[in-house]
Amino acid sequence: KATCNVPSPGRGRAKDSKCILVTSKKEQEEKERYNLEKEKMMNKAIEEVQSWDEKMFAKKINELQKQQIKILDSKKKTTVAKPWKDNRVLLCGKCKTKACSTEDLRVIEESHYTALGEKFKTRYTTKPQAPEDYGKFKKKSKLHCISCDYDWGIIVKYKGFEDMPLIKIERFSVQDVVSNKQFRFRKWKDVDFAVKDFDFEELPY
Repeated sequence: KATCNVPSPGRGRAKDSKCILVTSKKEQEEKERYNLEKEKMMNKAIEEVQSWDEKMFAKKINELQKQQIKILDSKKKTTVAKPWKDNRVLLCGKCKTKACSTEDLRVIEESHYTALGEKFKTRYTTKPQAPEDYGKFKKKSKLHCISCDYDWGIIVKYKGFEDMPLIKIERFSVQDVVSNKQFRFRKWKDVDFAVKDFDFEELPY
């Protein structure tokens, strides 16, 4: 059996106290040695921070903030802009009825998506639900495919607009009209095409 003097969590915390671990498992011994080293490093770090004066503390915080800004900037630089694709349409995820073109899509408040056009309005039906505040929106009703009753999203009141559809991309198939291939996306952030920002002037009402 292997024997080593290491601290066991929750035991032997009094000054100069010891805890004896008796085990026949090598991995348990190594784990406890690792925990001991980690605890020593943590205690050393705490002592160092406690020794800082106000000036040193402010300096360290400033350094960390600069590092974080560099990390965020590097992530922004590596982000690849999504291409514009006007040859795709959204189909109902259940019955494959055409819902709208990707050209009709608009993004609102950076993360909510709607579809414009009178044709889209003829392709869905609504079901009432209890009004509920949803960020800058107010939920009014549920949005369903007019052909098969599949859930497409919700109807909301948004600023001066009473009936704004917000659709869920996971409820649709995206079809390439040239190749007829269909794609499914779980989240809007996963789509491989760009969407225009919402512009109030595009609405006729």
